[in-house]
Amino acid sequence: MKKFAEKFLNQSIKTKVQYIFIVTIVMCILLCSIFFYSLMRKQVIETVGQKNNDRLNSAEQSILSVVDSVNDMSKMIMFNDTVVDFISNRNAGNTNASTVQREIYHILNSYSGSYSVFIFRNDKSYVNTGIGIIKPDEFIIFADDWYGKVSELEGGYQIISNTKGAFVYNTSLNVVSFARIINDLNTQKPLGMLVININVSKLVADYENFAEEDDGIAYLDDKGKIIYSTISKEDSKIINERKSEILSGQFSEKDGKCIISSRKVPNTDIVLVCRTPINYEAGMTTNTIASIILVFFIISAVILILNTFINKYITYPVKMLADNMKNVDGETPPCLSIETNDDEIGRLKKCYNDMIIRINKLIEEVVEQEKQRQIAEMNVIQEQIKPHFLYNTLNTIGCMAFQNTREEVYEAVETMGNFYRKFLSKGSENITIADEVDIVKSYIKLLRYRYDNLFDDQYYIQEDLKSVVILKLILQPLVENCIYHGIRPKGEKGIIKISIYSIADKIHIVIYDSGVGMGQEQIEQLLSGQDKKSFGFKGTIDRIRNFYHIKRIEDVVTIRSVEGEYCEIELIVPFPENNEVISNV
Repeated sequence: MKKFAEKFLNQSIKTKVQYIFIVTIVMCILLCSIFFYSLMRKQVIETVGQKNNDRLNSAEQSILSVVDSVNDMSKMIMFNDTVVDFISNRNAGNTNASTVQREIYHILNSYSGSYSVFIFRNDKSYVNTGIGIIKPDEFIIFADDWYGKVSELEGGYQIISNTKGAFVYNTSLNVVSFARIINDLNTQKPLGMLVININVSKLVADYENFAEEDDGIAYLDDKGKIIYSTISKEDSKIINERKSEILSGQFSEKDGKCIISSRKVPNTDIVLVCRTPINYEAGMTTNTIASIILVFFIISAVILILNTFINKYITYPVKMLADNMKNVDGETPPCLSIETNDDEIGRLKKCYNDMIIRINKLIEEVVEQEKQRQIAEMNVIQEQIKPHFLYNTLNTIGCMAFQNTREEVYEAVETMGNFYRKFLSKGSENITIADEVDIVKSYIKLLRYRYDNLFDDQYYIQEDLKSVVILKLILQPLVENCIYHGIRPKGEKGIIKISIYSIADKIHIVIYDSGVGMGQEQIEQLLSGQDKKSFGFKGTIDRIRNFYHIKRIEDVVTIRSVEGEYCEIELIVPFPENNEVISNV
């Protein structure tokens, strides 16, 4: 893969553009295919889902329509005078079972379909009509699952689908029962119960009229037993496996081949389960296929036109520009003179020529800046070794020769010798931190001979930094400023603290003095180089920036000061690549 990538990247721009466009066409076709397939699949699933939901609605409405009809029938039976006399045990001599049966048959003739009707009194005696059912089981009928459940509805009805054991059949009837309590009209006390058995074929008749061949539906009772089903045995497995979810009436699952959903019919214990197959091929209509082909054609045409345009107006001019630049020879590249249009390529040529002119100018400026840097460094060195410092020091030592012991005079001369020996350091530009600090110590010691008890000095040097090499003479000019511009003007004894430590890959050098300090305006002038009196400070910072190639002054120095209290200057320099100790002896 790596070799292939290198081979591809080494090709010409024209070849790479052609490869990219070929890959782009293939990727667009693949992505569009995936998009259209996903869109079609989603639409087919949504359509089948809606179809499945419509069928559940139709089956539910079919059941509710039959139930409403039976409910009307039950009201006519309940309010029939003969039935009322029988259920309340009034006019027992004139109201016998055959009379009640005739009245019920007369009512049933007003409705289509075959029903069996049972009227139970509280003493468990009953009258029934219809065929197929020989005998009811009074123990089950008057138990909690039947009489108890219906009596809690306070006159409402209940559809009971699990009729197993409640009635003895002499045919292969499959029924559900409509049951409601018959109350006394005056006292509203329960007198008995009306049960109308409905043939399941009556419930499913309307659904079978609009069901399609591959559709499937199942009617379940509240225990999950199948009352009626057109679902295949293979798909019926899910009913047993997910029975609790299906009986909740909120089940819906898509397995890629079909959608199976369930719904509980209101005011009944019947649960409908509908299976609708998913036919993805049906979604691939002629219009859909034509749309896909049209989109592919448009994408390919646009990409090919774009490829031709890029090759003609971008790739070819860039190639010509590259060929001309490749023929450049010599240390200073010449300006290009190829013909181009007034577009990005033309502006590219112009920018290149402008860049060449600017580079040549910058080279000249860099040479000049280097000269100025060297001059500045020399000025800084000369500033630090002013003759009057040497004269004053020698004069001080001469006075000591008359007043002090030979040992003290010798120590002063030796200190001055050490100072200048390390100060000059054989002309080297680098110096170790230990030697840099020794220069400052010797310098302060010489000044202390002249200004007795004017200031104290303290040092904190991180031990492992003492051998690290840094730029020479960056401490002494700043310490001199501390004494002459900070402590002496204050007129009282001060202190100078020098701390050197490392954080991450940076060396931090902090010079503190308890002198007169500076205001914010003076600090800003000092950092911007506007303070003409701070040549020593500016020269030192410029030397550090040039030596370590640091562009921004805020990356080199930070000044913290409170006017009248203190001034603290923090220098930040990077670690050198080689921490070799340089001996100046």
